[in-house]
Formats: sequence, structure tokens, C-alpha cells
Amino acid sequence: MPWIPVIDQPASSGLLRDIYETSRIPPIGRLAEIYRALTLRPELIRAYQALAAAIIDGPKPHLPMPERQLVAAFVAHLNRCGYCETWHGMLARQYMHDEGLYEELISEDSRAQVPPRLRAMVEYAKRLTMEPASVTVHDIQTLRSAGLQEVEILDLNQVIALLNYSNRVALGLGVELEPEVAAESRRNSSRGSIREG
Repeated sequence: MPWIPVIDQPASSGLLRDIYETSRIPPIGRLAEIYRALTLRPELIRAYQALAAAIIDGPKPHLPMPERQLVAAFVAHLNRCGYCETWHGMLARQYMHDEGLYEELISEDSRAQVPPRLRAMVEYAKRLTMEPASVTVHDIQTLRSAGLQEVEILDLNQVIALLNYSNRVALGLGVELEPEVAAESRRNSSRGSIREG
């Protein structure tokens, strides 16, 4: 339960009631806890959902879904946000065929084994997350040299920005991982959940 009051579905009305009725997210079959933390302002939930759909969930982004989800989980790892890292790590595993790739991404020692394109992406994600004022045109040139197209660089930037926002919502309001997600993550990973929190 978040650290601020939440309006539960039975007490909801108007836009919030509509959100509860239309936002049943697998595998939990209900509104995700990160959205429930925003129920005092339902318009924020709708805006957040629309942004997430445009950046990560929808078919329109040019950056492939496995890369979007891997970068999202990596950013959450950097921010120590167990909620988002577990969600996006679970989704990344559903889209990729290399179970050990995420482990290599989060290990500084193993990162040299990661394909150059993905390594460039996570290095950019790390810099933009940890030292945003240090990002320069050189970082963008590195992404181009690694094979990213201009629109993929834009998509990557937006995934990183959205995850940093999401991490701060989850960490700043005490959002806890749904038990169903923790269980699903454990079932789908030889490591268990990436990091529940």
C-alpha cells in the first residue's frame, strides 16, 4: 500500500472508476500499484498510461521491444527501484531468448560480453540516469556508431526518461510490488525476481 491515501475501486467514480474498469494489467488482472498510488489525481493516471503506451508498450516505437524492456529494467536497477526492475525485467525475459543477457548488463565486469549496440545503449542510460548534465553530443554519436538510427535514439531517450520518472513515483510514494508479479517473476527466472522491493 502506498504511503499516501489510495481511492479503492468501490469508492471510485467518474474517470477513476473508468480507469479501474479498463486497466486490468496481466498478470495481476487489476490496476497496477504504481497507478493506484496516483488515484487522488486520476488525470495523472491517464496521462501516465498514455505516455507509457507511446514510449514503451505500444507498437509504434522503433526501438525493438526487448531492448526497450532491457533498458527499462537497467534504469530501474541503477535507481534501486525493485518495483520497476522486477516488472520490466519480467517483461524483458518474455521478449528475449538470452536469460543471461540481463545479468551481463548489470555486471560492470561482464558488460564487455554484451553486444556493442546494447552496451552503447546501457552506457547512455547510465550516464543520463546518474549524471544527466554530463551527456554530450559525443554520447549521441556513440549510439549512432553502434548502429542506432535517429528515431531509435529518440525512443531510447524517452524510455530512460520515463523510467526515471516511474522510479521516482514508486520510490517516493512507497509503491510495493504486487504479490502476483513477484510470483510470476520467480517462475520465469532462474535467478528469481530481479530484485523485489
